[in-house]
Amino acid sequence: MSGFSTRLLLSCAAIGVAGGILGIPNYHLFTALSVAAPFLMGLAAGLYVLPGVVAQAAFRRPGVGFLTTMLAGVVSAPFTPTGFASVYGWLWIAVIMELPYAVALYRYWRAPVAYALAVGAAGLYTWMWWTYYDMGTYAAWAQALLPSLLLVGLVGSTWLGRLVAGRLAATGALRGLRLPEDRRRRAAVPGAASPDPADADPARTAGTGPVGAATPVVGAAAPTA
Repeated sequence: MSGFSTRLLLSCAAIGVAGGILGIPNYHLFTALSVAAPFLMGLAAGLYVLPGVVAQAAFRRPGVGFLTTMLAGVVSAPFTPTGFASVYGWLWIAVIMELPYAVALYRYWRAPVAYALAVGAAGLYTWMWWTYYDMGTYAAWAQALLPSLLLVGLVGSTWLGRLVAGRLAATGALRGLRLPEDRRRRAAVPGAASPDPADADPARTAGTGPVGAATPVVGAAAPTA
């Protein structure tokens, strides 16, 4: 895992374990709803993305959403009736969460990407569950609830995850781990905004990498947004 320092791995593990513990009762709720009232599954869907959202908003690094989501799945798996087969569902979510940031080459981490991901995931799962549960046979109000609850659940969890990451950053716990939100290159322009000092990686700006290896100073050639 190139680029993953021990501290970053431990931080992802802590978030993943917390998400996995929350995922145990959530799994049972999700399973019960899928049997009794599949149009209400959106009530339990949001928690599945929460660990990954926290990690992505906290660290803004490639792979942290995937790693944290998979750790949450592994932690919760032994306490579910299907065991480690349940990790397959977490794998789907972990891959989906990385896609929009990969498209942006992992250089753009602002809120619109996170919320676009939530909306897109709501649309994808609405289509999948609508087909699987034959939602066309349900009453109109039930048909409306499926996409509505999915959207509210996923967008709400995205908001909560970003809020948690922001609070962690405010305590200084992410110092040296959190990278700037926008790392796209642009030509130097007089008066261009400098990176937010709160988002800067002190290890890099001080000339040392996360494990102490010498690295050039980020932003020395040109300011970034």
